[in-house]
Amino acid sequence: MTVASWFEAWQWMQRALNVLSSSSENDTLYRLEVTFSRRLQLLPWLKSQLQFDPEQHFFYLQTATEDAEEIVAWGIQQAVDHTSALWDDHRQLPPHARWYGAQTFDGDMAQWVLPMLEWRQNATHTVLALHTTGTREEAARIAQSIKTRYLDDVGSISTPLPPVVSKTDLAIDAYEQGVEEAIALMQQENQNGEYSDLQKVVLARQQLLQFKHPFHVVDLLHRWKQESGTGNLFAMALWDKKDDNTIITSTRSSSCFVGCTPEQLFRIHNCTVTTEALAGTRPRGSHPQEDADLLQELVNSPKDLDENACTARYIEEVLSRQQPSIGPFVTSQTFVRRTRHLQHICRTYQAPVWNNTSTLIRNLLEQLHPTPAVCGLPLNMARDYIRRVEPFSRDYYAGPIGYISPTECQLLVGIRSAVLRPKQELLLTAGSGLVLNSTLREEFAETVAKFQVVASWFSSPLSLQSCPNINTAWATAVVEEFVRCGVDMVFICPGSRSTPLAVAWAWARRQHPFLKVISCHDERAAAFRAVGYGKASGRPAVVVTSSGTAVANLLPAVLEAHQDDSPMIVLTADRPYEHRDIAANQAMDQVKLFGDKVAWFRDVLPPSDEVNVVAALSDANYAHYMALEQQQPVHINVQFRENLAPEGGPVRGGDGDAVERYNATRFTQGPAFARWSGSGQPLIQRHSSRAQNNDVAAADLVQWLQNSRRGLLVVGQIPPSQQDEVYPLLDQLAQTIGFPIVATSSSLRFTSHAVVWFAEHLLACPNVRDALQPDFILQVGAPLLSTTVTSYLKETAQHVLLQTNPRRRVDPEYSVTHSISTPNLAFFLETLVGRTSELPKGSISSALTPLVPWSRTLAPVMKEFLLQQSPDRLTEPQIILALAQQSPQQALFLSNSMPIRDAESFLYPYGEIIASVPMTVTGSNRGVSGIDGIIATAQGFALNADEPTQLIIGDVSALHDSNSFAFASAPKLSTLIVNNNGGAIFSFLPVAQHDVSFEEFFSTPTQHVDWEATARGLGVQYKKVASYEALLNQWEQQNVNTLVEAVVISRDENVQLHRDLTRKIQSHVNEHSWMDYTTRPRILPLKQYTSNKANRTLLLLHGWMGCKEDWDDVVEKLMVHIGDNWNIVSIDLPGHSQVEPSIESIDSTTSGLNYSVSAMAEWIGDCLAQDYQLKDIHAVAGYSLGGRIGLELSRLYSIPQVTTISSNLEPVSADTGRAHRDDKLSQQLQRIFHQQLVATNPATLWGEFLESWYSAPIWGNMKERRPDTYRAILERRTEILQRAGASIAQVLSEASPGRLENHRCDECYFDRRHCLLIGELDSKYALQSNATLIPESGHALLWEAPTTVALHLAEFLSCNGTLNRDAIQNSATISVEKPDAITPDPLDVNITTTSSDTERSKKLPIPTARQHEGHLIVDSLDYQIFSIPLLNDRNQGLGWGASATATSTTQNRTGMIIELRVFNYVGLGEVSPLKGVHAESLEEAQVQIQTLQEWFRLNVPSVSLMEDIDALLDTWEQYLDVSWHISVRCGLEMALRSLLWHANGILPSSKGLLPLNGLQTRSSLSPQTQKWPSLKIKVGHDSLEQDQAAIHQGFRSTLGKIRADANRAWDEEGALEFAAAIEGWELQARDRLEYIEEPLRKVNDATWSLEQQIEALERFYLQTSIPYALDESIGDLVQVHRRDWQEIREKLRTIFTEGRSRRGCACFVLKPAVLGFALTTRIATLAREELQIPVVISSCMESGLGLAHAAFLAGEIDALPNNTPTLAHGLSTYSILSADLLSPPFASYVNANGFLNIQSLGRALFGLNLDEVRTVLPDFCDSSLQLQQEHKEEDNYRAGISSNRNEEISIVASLHLPFSAETAHARFTDLPQQPRWSPWITSVEYQGEMSEWRMNVRGVSLSWRAKSEVRRVPYLGIQWESVDGLRNRGNVEFVPDSTTSCKMQVRIILVPPALLKPLFHGAWIFLEDYLRDKLVQWSLEMFRDVVKADLALERGDLELGDALFNAVEGKATAIEATLNMEKSFE
Repeated sequence: MTVASWFEAWQWMQRALNVLSSSSENDTLYRLEVTFSRRLQLLPWLKSQLQFDPEQHFFYLQTATEDAEEIVAWGIQQAVDHTSALWDDHRQLPPHARWYGAQTFDGDMAQWVLPMLEWRQNATHTVLALHTTGTREEAARIAQSIKTRYLDDVGSISTPLPPVVSKTDLAIDAYEQGVEEAIALMQQENQNGEYSDLQKVVLARQQLLQFKHPFHVVDLLHRWKQESGTGNLFAMALWDKKDDNTIITSTRSSSCFVGCTPEQLFRIHNCTVTTEALAGTRPRGSHPQEDADLLQELVNSPKDLDENACTARYIEEVLSRQQPSIGPFVTSQTFVRRTRHLQHICRTYQAPVWNNTSTLIRNLLEQLHPTPAVCGLPLNMARDYIRRVEPFSRDYYAGPIGYISPTECQLLVGIRSAVLRPKQELLLTAGSGLVLNSTLREEFAETVAKFQVVASWFSSPLSLQSCPNINTAWATAVVEEFVRCGVDMVFICPGSRSTPLAVAWAWARRQHPFLKVISCHDERAAAFRAVGYGKASGRPAVVVTSSGTAVANLLPAVLEAHQDDSPMIVLTADRPYEHRDIAANQAMDQVKLFGDKVAWFRDVLPPSDEVNVVAALSDANYAHYMALEQQQPVHINVQFRENLAPEGGPVRGGDGDAVERYNATRFTQGPAFARWSGSGQPLIQRHSSRAQNNDVAAADLVQWLQNSRRGLLVVGQIPPSQQDEVYPLLDQLAQTIGFPIVATSSSLRFTSHAVVWFAEHLLACPNVRDALQPDFILQVGAPLLSTTVTSYLKETAQHVLLQTNPRRRVDPEYSVTHSISTPNLAFFLETLVGRTSELPKGSISSALTPLVPWSRTLAPVMKEFLLQQSPDRLTEPQIILALAQQSPQQALFLSNSMPIRDAESFLYPYGEIIASVPMTVTGSNRGVSGIDGIIATAQGFALNADEPTQLIIGDVSALHDSNSFAFASAPKLSTLIVNNNGGAIFSFLPVAQHDVSFEEFFSTPTQHVDWEATARGLGVQYKKVASYEALLNQWEQQNVNTLVEAVVISRDENVQLHRDLTRKIQSHVNEHSWMDYTTRPRILPLKQYTSNKANRTLLLLHGWMGCKEDWDDVVEKLMVHIGDNWNIVSIDLPGHSQVEPSIESIDSTTSGLNYSVSAMAEWIGDCLAQDYQLKDIHAVAGYSLGGRIGLELSRLYSIPQVTTISSNLEPVSADTGRAHRDDKLSQQLQRIFHQQLVATNPATLWGEFLESWYSAPIWGNMKERRPDTYRAILERRTEILQRAGASIAQVLSEASPGRLENHRCDECYFDRRHCLLIGELDSKYALQSNATLIPESGHALLWEAPTTVALHLAEFLSCNGTLNRDAIQNSATISVEKPDAITPDPLDVNITTTSSDTERSKKLPIPTARQHEGHLIVDSLDYQIFSIPLLNDRNQGLGWGASATATSTTQNRTGMIIELRVFNYVGLGEVSPLKGVHAESLEEAQVQIQTLQEWFRLNVPSVSLMEDIDALLDTWEQYLDVSWHISVRCGLEMALRSLLWHANGILPSSKGLLPLNGLQTRSSLSPQTQKWPSLKIKVGHDSLEQDQAAIHQGFRSTLGKIRADANRAWDEEGALEFAAAIEGWELQARDRLEYIEEPLRKVNDATWSLEQQIEALERFYLQTSIPYALDESIGDLVQVHRRDWQEIREKLRTIFTEGRSRRGCACFVLKPAVLGFALTTRIATLAREELQIPVVISSCMESGLGLAHAAFLAGEIDALPNNTPTLAHGLSTYSILSADLLSPPFASYVNANGFLNIQSLGRALFGLNLDEVRTVLPDFCDSSLQLQQEHKEEDNYRAGISSNRNEEISIVASLHLPFSAETAHARFTDLPQQPRWSPWITSVEYQGEMSEWRMNVRGVSLSWRAKSEVRRVPYLGIQWESVDGLRNRGNVEFVPDSTTSCKMQVRIILVPPALLKPLFHGAWIFLEDYLRDKLVQWSLEMFRDVVKADLALERGDLELGDALFNAVEGKATAIEATLNMEKSFE
């Protein structure tokens, strides 16, 4: 469809969305397209969108190809975080859809997006596309995220970019060192005279640009776009990263990746692929000759030509490999590509695409990136070097960026790029290619030139300090302001007087490349050119002329522009005013030469440093605004004196010794220039008054409000006709945004709760003024009357002026930064209120709001001051005080001079804010602020007023207009004349202090005027008052048309009174507003429930957001049970008492107090002891947060008994996510608290937050269950938050459980007498171990179950801290019980609970079967034999010592997995003796396991939860009368360790990543593809040549350290020969060789001792300097001393500490499989802590289970607190096994850098049992193994899982199926067959249109009914959704790969029932793993195998069918055993 406008397009799309939402299927993706027959301005649209929704994702691309395609992708429809995901997902795209995004340089991360909205345009047309599934929800989301503005109305002018305030080269030393090292490496010759294999490497460095003011990424793109020939533009919003540096898919961060790259990776378009070799660089020249010279230098440079040739050869090789997908490629001639800053050698390649476009795209991306141009050659070596040397991650720099679709792509190389980061930072990255002849200087210069591609757009701050004279400085500043305002076209006419302007424009052109400055010799033609430019663009061009007739020549063009509404700026130079009218040469009257034909004119006096340059900037800013706004010409006429040229020194043509004097500091001083200089923005950013732009202004204003923290709403004069409408809106706005108001004298002061009273007096106090400096001011109305307030605004960073008259300049202090002109002020405010009201509560507020309540405390003080100053005689301030006390409503008109000033200072309410106010509307003459015509103006004012009008006027002003009393046209007007005998205002001026006939010429006394006679003569009623009381009485009479003469104190007394008043107010403010806000309040409020006579004290602590009265109901019940035995007290927690607002507290985001759990506990303890003399607390009970504080009190003060209620006490590590969430909520609460201080009804503000807070699951739906309790809690919480919300918010942040410092109390709470009560419905905390559950209650136990809480507390107190319940989890001892000592009877506990108002008793049996006195009874010991084949290319030379010969091979790794089951806990271990290492065989080990198994059957041994495993095994040895084989002991240690982890509910390890060393066996000499921290190489037991080759291969495989493992291969001579062989032939070989493991044979085998072995090893070390490591020697030591730890320890101490220096020992290599876990731990601890020798934990080729246990032990050893270095551990032997017992395998937990994620591995093994392992045990049949290898790739199971706040778990999984999609669909949709391949499904039955499902998970039966629907589009499949029972929904699709295979894709979303949670240790994360890695995976794999078996039988292959079915049935049996475990009780 073709449309003409954006509005039309959007309407069509909305109609299409409505149609789709009513008919489409939810998961069908549609692409809606409309076409515009022209190009549009996309960048301005993108900018407006981002301003509307800054959190939305975007992607921008403009290519430099022939079609100049420009793309804007907006929003996210689908997203993936790895490029590999595209190859499956993009096949499902609608036609023409594309993925937009980028991949990191290393390829480890990516972000690809299918956008929600997409613009594409080329030279002729524009396409707008929308991707949608058509659902109503999505339609609403799209409509909400798209700003429906006319695209055609968006201007194309970008905002100026700010100057750079800081430029920092990062890690420059590392770059220089890396360059020099690389060059040296390439120049290094080996023994054969050959150079290093490294031919080229590209090293990058970074530069950080910092700005004082932010800028928009679109503005940078706009500047690039304006400059032709810059390259390919791109910009992309970046996604957030997690702590582990992985990205959070589609979650927008605050950073953008932006750049302008000259290099294309490749493009496929119109069945043609193009790519290019771009390498070799030179900068562009500053002039044509230099440019040509640099070009010749580039094309003649061997180094650069070689760089390009390297890249070209690589590309040609890659293209050659793509046949037959592409045809022969064509290569262009080498040419030079020239961009704005750089020029590059380039050659292009082009080839036709014949087939398989999608595959071709994938192959080219994988093979072309990275090219040698950005990486080097060889690629792997260069990439490894880059990773090692560069101290930063390249991320998306130099990575592919662009778009990909199934049929086309455009991928660029992300160079010449930067990351725009928060906090006004731009991070630039640039690299250069190093080859053999490179030099550091040249490479550094090249990166500098490349930085300039981005950095050149940013200038330095404009200081004007270097300008040689005032004319140059003035002109430079004015020209810069014009440019910032948007001027981009200038016509200069030559002339002398205009020299400063011409010079300034010439300089500006160099700084701003987009600026066009054209010289015109004819002024008339230049002006008409400007007219034409204005007509075409709508923007003003500037015309610069000299003085005289040159100006007159502009008149015709000015007339044309005036008549035809064309904007134009005429900038004319003029002679100075002293040259006018004296016949000076070329001097004429140019002032207003064009009359009224220009919209605005300014005659500027000669520039002088006595006038701040900001005045000139303001003129330029306003001139541009008027030209643009009015679409008219404007004229600035500037007078210039000599020197006109940019030079200082003597004045040209001056008299005598006249010298140019210019004080740049004075010329530029002040905050306005400082702000302008560093911002890069115009002095004032103005929004047009046109109605369509008001919406933009409102949106911008809301964004500014949200960014502010200390905002202020300043209200100036509002036209009286608008006050009734505007003032209520201003009050509503202030309450909505939480801003205090500083208002001029008006009714707003009396009607708004947000007004700061006596602001003029407060701001006159220096301390207050400094502390309360706002960061944002919104000023509505002008002018401001108070000079104090006006000057206060000068320092503000952002000052927004909202006014109605666009032609009026209002900026007396040059503080305005943004001006918004609106034709209807009330409408704009209403719009603004509506926008801000839609934001969540707490989105906007000001930290200055405490000023409001604090300022009101001044009212009684102020009133007392005013009355006490003159109790008998009336004063002028008392008149205003009396006015404020009036009850009848009236209009008010104030005269200038003193009345209006006193009203500004004193006209405030002195009581409560009430609806009836003394004045309804106020008026004054503040246009030019004269004193004439006041009475007449007031009369006219009164004619339109509904109420009587009161005029207050001074005597001199009244005298000026007394004749107006003769007109009786205003019968409702009453006049009060303030008679102070003359002009009192002059007495306040400095002139009053001088002898200048002051009385005669200034004060003009009026004592000769008889006002009574005047009134009588004019027929006006007259009254006279001289005291405050008399004035009040007069006004109470409400006489109208009356003249009241108020006789006040003398003018001198009035001056003194004002000064005294100011001093007293300042003194009061300083005395009462300042306090040390970092000091604790002395006393925390305490409530004492009983007398102090009791000898024991119970302290009660409430929870967060609570108060001491929360315990009232509990204490009432408690006192019935405990009588007078206890003294009960409750205390308010710190931060929960009311704190009076302090001015100093406004100056900080926090109070300065410490509210951590520990600090609050100390605070409470000090308060109790010092203030209440309660030094002995015998018990403490705390609710929620109070419980955690109570435990800390117990720790600090040894309180013996602690009860915690509804607290989370499970020991956890720091949770930064939880801390971040609490911080965010804390900030929201502080904003709401600030907002409520200006609210009419503060309670309503807290409602939204409290509703959300108490709807959380922990409260157990209290709102529905107990509505009365719910309402009572909300009322109390609202009251508490109103008085102490700010400090309560701070408590939330600092006491967050997510902070590690708040967990000290948790670590030891089990050591104290402790009772934990949790509500049964408290979904978050109810599953804690050791908790007593209170039925039918949630988190709010103190309100829901006070009686039950009281009973538990009473029982706990009465029995000294022990309850009659099973406490076996808390403590235990080690013993083995005989069967007759066990009493298996279950324990019963009586728990009394409260339900509503009735009490009832429940008897809850606690299952204690197989438990007794802290012991768990061993139920069974089971085992399973396994055998895993080794990989053929890695099975030689394995073993230990002499058994590790090069010819020895190991075919299989055999062993046993043993399971020890105790109660419902299990532990697994591995018994796998290895020939040559262990003395026993597998059969002998099996005998011992069977013996132990039989003993367990006949006896009932127990295991303690705090077991000493070594002692336990010794005990079992005694019972069995056997000596454990070492492999058996090791396996039992593993099983017991994992059993105790499971039983105690802790993960095996909290360590994050564990470094591993790689393994290069003797038979594997191929390069390592996996990266490792170090690489272990098997040497010895073979020829020296083979050892050299192995070491050489190791050096080539890694740039890191290597280790040699000799396994005691050599005698001393052989070892020295090996050392000599590797010396010198490899660069830095000795430095990279970490150590040799056991190089020497066993010394004196018959009489071996460790001393002798060490002596020999030390000799080897002294001769070779190669360190050694001990491995077999440690095993021999243990064997010699028969595992006696005392002897072993003494021997090691003797050898390594007693007077001997064992410098050569690099580490101990310890094998738990040889030593056992307990002995390994002891030796490792001794080595690291005492001997200071590192330890490496090594394996014996165990399966993944044994490796996991060894890894956990390694993590424990590395965590020992000492300074001994940690080394990579030898646990990579999994790489030589063909399979693993773990699923996912051990290898999946090792990352690309060789680090093991030990924490995730621990989680996977937690609770793992033997039945689960059996499902993945390798088959013994060779054919099966071969089949497994064949289908290893295609059968790969992939799955992901996520959950949300609603506890929905979402699983997405896929599996390749070796049969067609039609077959798979037919079999799968036969639902009753489901249990065949899903053992967890017990049955499926049809019930009409529904199906009923039953399942079993670990003994828990679940069921549901579902509605299913078979799908055929876009793929065959089925979708379902449950209608009752277990909540779940999902779909299965079968995506065809070919006619004989497909991919099964599954998506399941379910809400697991709470009863499953205890089965998975109270954490859904274990359930998620179980679902993903077991249930779903098993079901998919079983489905595949069952169908394969069915198909085999159907085609008559009975043998294969039976074999497959037998395998399926065996697997099903194992699965069912796992699924049907007994339910676990914890």
